[in-house]
Formats: sequence, C-alpha cells, structure tokens
Amino acid sequence: MINIAIDVMAGDLDIDVNIYGALDALDDLDGSFSIFLVGEENLILEKMKFKKNKYPQCVHIVHASSFIKMDAKIADFRSDKNSSMYKGIELIKKNDADAFISIGNSGAILANSLTILGRIKGVSRPGFAIPMPSKNGVKILIDGGANADAKKEHYLHFALLGEQYIKTIFSKKNVKIGLLSIGEEPSKGNSLSLEAYNFLLEHCSGFIGNIEGNDLTNDKDVDVIVTDGFTGNIALKSIEGLAELIRGSLILESKKSLKSIFGLFLLKSSLKNIYKRLDYRQYGAVPLLGVNGLVYVGHGKSDQATVKNAVKAAVLGVNSQLFESLKESVAKNIVNTRNII
Repeated sequence: MINIAIDVMAGDLDIDVNIYGALDALDDLDGSFSIFLVGEENLILEKMKFKKNKYPQCVHIVHASSFIKMDAKIADFRSDKNSSMYKGIELIKKNDADAFISIGNSGAILANSLTILGRIKGVSRPGFAIPMPSKNGVKILIDGGANADAKKEHYLHFALLGEQYIKTIFSKKNVKIGLLSIGEEPSKGNSLSLEAYNFLLEHCSGFIGNIEGNDLTNDKDVDVIVTDGFTGNIALKSIEGLAELIRGSLILESKKSLKSIFGLFLLKSSLKNIYKRLDYRQYGAVPLLGVNGLVYVGHGKSDQATVKNAVKAAVLGVNSQLFESLKESVAKNIVNTRNII
C-alpha cells in the first residue's frame, strides 16, 4: 500500500486543515493509501475527535516534539531533528513513506530534504516545479523558488527534470522547453541567461528558445519554462496577485449598480471557472524535483481543500512512479553526459 506522510504542524492556519484535508483525501480515494500524520501526538488525537474517520486502519500518528515556524532561521531548521518536518522527511529515508507533504517553510523543506535525502545522482540543484494555467492547458515553471541563484548547468537540470515531470504526470509527449527571458531573440537577456541559452540549445533536444513573461499564461506552444528560483518565484507570486486583483475588482465593481450586479450574476459560472484555473489550491502542492525522494510543498495559506488536493497529488506521483522516472531520466540525460559540464 502507498504511504504518504504529512507535516500536520506546518502552515499559516490551524493544524485542523492538515489533518482534516488528509482524511478527506483518504475518503475521496476510498482508503487506497495510508497516511502518516506527523506532529504533536496528543494534539492530533484531540483534533481527530471532531472528524469522522472512515478508514482508521489507514491512519498512523508519528510523534514529533517540535515544529518549524514559517519565519524560522536557517540555524533553527537545520539543527532540529525532532521537528515534524524532519521526522516526516526521515520516513522516506527509512522507506516507511513513499512521499512527504508540507505546507510549511519552503527554505526549511529544501534544506531538510537535502540533508536527509540528498540529491538524485547527477543533479546539482533541485527545483520547485510549478503548474502554470494557460490558454492551452498546463505549463510547468521550474525553478519556482528553491534556488535564488543559478548556473548554466542548473538550467539544463531544471529543463530535464521538468520535462520528465510533465511527461509522467500530465502525459505530455514531444515536450517543448523554453527559457524565460526579456525577449524572444537569442541576443536578449543578462549574461547568465545568454550563457544558459547557448547551453540549452546545445544539450537539450526539446529546447525551442527564449520566451517572455506574457508567454507564461498565453497560448504559446511551450510546456516547460526554465528560469532561476528568484525570477520564477516573483513571476509566480505576480500571477497569484493578479488573480486576487481580478477577483476583488469584479466583486467591487458589481456593487456599484443594479446593472453590474445582474451582469456579474449572469457571468458567475464562467468567472468561477476562470478563477479556478488561476487558483493555486486546485493543484494542492508542487514537487521538489531533484531530491532523492518525493517531496511536495504547499502554499502556507493552504486550506482544508488545498491539503486534500496536495495529498491526492502525492498519491498520483507515487502511482505514476514519478521518482523512478526522474532517476531514470537523470541517469540517461545527465549522469552519462557529465563531461558537458
């Protein structure tokens, strides 16, 4: 049976959302996996009193005496081996869990994953693979925030990891890879992006060249968008902010007149579908590709429904043999061509 571990102490909201979201996923998937709730045992047991559990045999509690706060410093999350995050990731190392989920401090998740699991052989830097909604389906942005700085070889690793991820999870074929820059022309960009462009052109068969920021969500024929974590995270947060602006503006404008209220009512279903496509909650959590195990990271503001989707995403990753396919791809495309770096 598949075993999923979740750090129930993480996130901006109460731990209810993690516990109940995980149990909701268990119900939706008919108890087809086991869930390890990692955190303060007595607190978890107390919370579970208020949630009906149809599959008690599939729920296990792993006690952790501490947890990592969202604003924790590096020294805090690298030294605390009793935290719910550390113990949850450790379950993968011990082969007790097939995947780990946390909606906590992303820097801590990255650091602990590297410390406990290490990297897939051949990968120099792991990256967050972020699904991006667009006019013609889902695109993947990598890196979405794991690495503020990057070198040319990191872009190649991000490209190959993202390519395999979208092939495995979204059943894409003939994956096209683009480099996020300030213009489509090969001559556009800073010194690093120019260097990365030439490197990808030489060593990545699916590379189609530069793409611009507006290509993240339009109908540009590209599947994987490669960038450094600093740029990628800014792009991601900008799109999230725009989605909230559109939603808030529509609500505000609808209150100005009876005509506006009626118009919004007629468009309610369409607008709801549009906002859903822009909403990070539908994806639940995103994978940290390149570490030696399946680790999923969710938004700190995740609610119960988001956590449910995060658990489902992890189960899908395990069922699809995502980790095995990543290792195989890296061995074929990176390890065996190490002389190019």
